[in-house]
Amino acid sequence: MTILAIKPATDKSMYRTFRKLGALTLLLLVASVTYAQKQRPKIAITLSGGGAKGMAHVGVLKAIDSAGLKVDYVTGTSMGAVVGGLYAAGYSANEILDISKTLDWTSLLSNDLPLSTLKIREKEEFGHYIEVPLHKGKLSLKRGIIESNELWLKLAEFYFSYYEISDFSKFDKGFLCIATDVGNGKMVVLDKGDMVSAVRASMAIPSVFTPVDIDGKILIDGGLTRNFPVANAREMGADIVIGSDVSGSINAIDQIKSPMDIFSRLPFYDAVTDLEEQKKQVNIYVDYPLGPYGTASFASADEIIKIGLEKGRQLYPQIKRLKDSLDLIYGKQEMEPRAKRRDSILISEFEVKGLSDKKSESFKKLIGFKTDRYYTASQISDQIREAFATRGYSKLSYRLVPATQNGAKIIFYVEESVSTAFRFGLRYNTPIGIALKVGLVKRGFLSPYSVASATFAIGENPRGEAIYRYYLTKQRKLALQAETNFEVTDINTYNEDFRRTGLYRQASQNCDLQLYWQPDTHWLFGFGTTLSNVDYKPTIKSQVQASGNVAFLNTYLFLEHNTLNALIYPNKGRRVFVKAGIIYNQLPDFAIYQDDELIATEEDEIFGDDAYTQIKISLEQYIPINEHAIFARVQSGMNFNYKQILMNDFRIGGLNNVVRNQITFAGLSEASIFSSSVVSAQFGYQHAVTNNFYLTGIVNGLWYDFVKSNLTVNRDTNGVGYSLTAGYRTFLGPLEASMTYSDLNEKVLPYFNVGYVISLN
Repeated sequence: MTILAIKPATDKSMYRTFRKLGALTLLLLVASVTYAQKQRPKIAITLSGGGAKGMAHVGVLKAIDSAGLKVDYVTGTSMGAVVGGLYAAGYSANEILDISKTLDWTSLLSNDLPLSTLKIREKEEFGHYIEVPLHKGKLSLKRGIIESNELWLKLAEFYFSYYEISDFSKFDKGFLCIATDVGNGKMVVLDKGDMVSAVRASMAIPSVFTPVDIDGKILIDGGLTRNFPVANAREMGADIVIGSDVSGSINAIDQIKSPMDIFSRLPFYDAVTDLEEQKKQVNIYVDYPLGPYGTASFASADEIIKIGLEKGRQLYPQIKRLKDSLDLIYGKQEMEPRAKRRDSILISEFEVKGLSDKKSESFKKLIGFKTDRYYTASQISDQIREAFATRGYSKLSYRLVPATQNGAKIIFYVEESVSTAFRFGLRYNTPIGIALKVGLVKRGFLSPYSVASATFAIGENPRGEAIYRYYLTKQRKLALQAETNFEVTDINTYNEDFRRTGLYRQASQNCDLQLYWQPDTHWLFGFGTTLSNVDYKPTIKSQVQASGNVAFLNTYLFLEHNTLNALIYPNKGRRVFVKAGIIYNQLPDFAIYQDDELIATEEDEIFGDDAYTQIKISLEQYIPINEHAIFARVQSGMNFNYKQILMNDFRIGGLNNVVRNQITFAGLSEASIFSSSVVSAQFGYQHAVTNNFYLTGIVNGLWYDFVKSNLTVNRDTNGVGYSLTAGYRTFLGPLEASMTYSDLNEKVLPYFNVGYVISLN
């Protein structure tokens, strides 16, 4: 090796040199060695794992890009692999910043389907139960809680343009990431193959994410063996390593707030010693003041990103000095322009892995994919989401590889769902008490596109339903649904002063058949017929009471529309429900008593069994204010030419639909008023205190008895009510405590609700 002679400098010139270059650090000592070889030193950036805290890495990347420093290698683990992989492939720091601000972490870190992919009826039941697959009569659990098909798709979208690269050293910057082999517990360096699988394996936190199978090895989070892969950057040829470390210390006990917080701590126990060794090999070490945040703090993404950007601003002068020093020694080096990513790719070949030949053909028809066409990443993702929304598959991902002729070959990796699942849940509601919800769902029953389910709420007010939904087309746009349900509910009765006077035991049974059309995921139109039987028996007698039953047929048309962006506590979108029908072939059999004396029966001339028209309307609109929302709701029920009492009236009161024919009204208990016509209008504000905790205030107005029937028993026909609710979103559904008041009863009433109710309206 030839050592270049350096001309001695005067004290004055040496001072100028030191002033111009800044303090010569270890970085320039490394540079001097490569200078003797006339080679510019290779620079690497190493990004540690750290879960949600890894989003802070974007700060150091932004400092590097702003300084114009060329990076040759990138290494990362877990979230460091996610961020580092994008940077290595050719995404700029600004692009990664934009991506990090728009990601829906709730969707990416769960097995939930995006609501936008679900048909209307599927939205109504989605998330209401915890489902555990059953295989040959036994519970079938996966090797991790979260598969997240949405995460696979999002990663595939990021690397869509780079499908021809299987050697990660060929990226814009050489790249590798770290995973751990479950079989022997050893570190696995991933530097070749499928980039999506490599990054997904590196972040597969044990017991949280399902592991990834690569070349016959079952791989999980690399943080178990090396959370900060600096030595690997050196092995790639790096002379200078900038290390961005967000792992910090293991989360404090007071930061453990969820199961994921517990599981996400695991990768960092055995890697602590290795972390200290890796730090010794870093030239510029960057850490972050992320004390309040944990590995599962994805709800605080914005705050973490801000901390990262501030750290980047502080780091920028040091990075800029390094860039200027290297340019002074080796000549100015300009940043090479990044290659433009392709918007679309020609797909010329098609393959399905994981299914038999027969099922592969069915899958091809379902997904509707065509070869010799150009596809964008979003188009492929949308078609996969639509197929995944059938719930027939537990995993559905893809990979692009160069085709034999031209364009790309798309390979779908498909895992069928276990067709049968056990459902369970819990619900509590002030008027109907506590119940355990249990049931079964069978997908593909009698048809690949059909669903059969049966669910029961076991408690003091039991109810249940059995549904068979048969899709007549593979796109699931036309469907036939048969349903039978029942409920048994205790309903309090009130006098004109809204004082409780008695208690009814209401029982209803319904058999329903519907044919409906779903042109897309937001609209549904159909018609149907229901055979119903409603029975009332007083269990605590009041001064005036009814006893008996009525059976009838209801043939109707209905329309449904739903664009809400969340199952509970949405802050955007609307929901519309309209149902109009004729009730006929009535078979009434009831009697009315006053002070235990019979005063009328169904044969009395004031009553009748003529057909009448019934209309139900529900409208709901949310308007976002950042993460908060204002909303409006309107509910109405009207019976025209109605000549009965009690049996098919609308029940007014309550905050949730829990009894038959209910119209909610904040301030009154359920079924405080029975009426043949009612409109309830609500206006409210929903404030997101945290990601899952909400405060909701409602003011609502009530108007009823405006369509005259044969009998009116209420003194007033309008009122105003108010409610304030504290609600928490849990995996079992909402957990809510409310206080209500109305000028009708002039009482402050408590109200509690946990979970979802099997609604039979």
